[in-house]
Amino acid sequence: MNKQLTPHFQKLENARHAMLGMVNGLPHDKLNKKPAPDQWSPLQVIYHVKEAEKLSLAYMQKKVQDPALSNTSLKEYLRSMLLRVLLALPLKFKAPRVVKENIPDTIKLEELSAEWDEIRSHMQSFLSNLDEQMLTKKIFKHPRIGMINIVQTMHFYLAHLEHHIPQIKRQLDL
Repeated sequence: MNKQLTPHFQKLENARHAMLGMVNGLPHDKLNKKPAPDQWSPLQVIYHVKEAEKLSLAYMQKKVQDPALSNTSLKEYLRSMLLRVLLALPLKFKAPRVVKENIPDTIKLEELSAEWDEIRSHMQSFLSNLDEQMLTKKIFKHPRIGMINIVQTMHFYLAHLEHHIPQIKRQLDL
């Protein structure tokens, strides 16, 4: 894996393990209990995070095939920073339709964890095979801030995951 991407991927893996560690060993019913009818259960929140990574990875895998990708600029850097700041605040955001639809009512932690392991394995492979020149290319279209590069995407992944940890803690009374 590229030296610049390795620490980002490792931080992301550490955060994923911390998130899964919060729910590991807890009763199935508690993990699937919604705090309110219009809110997600702890496992639905984790499912959402996993789906966001899965769908964006699939998008990037197709996008890197485009020979006419342009480089990111200061504009994308500033938008990416603003997104990270907003995700660090205790604000609620509406999830894009594509990552909030089809979330199952009941989720098995073991299956969710196994699927996320597989997605991270694919992500690691993708990052390992990414050419150095692709690091500054616009390869992911974030639904709110537009096109960003892979490093900015890794920052988003981490900020997004960390944004949902307090939500899960509140739901589980941790």
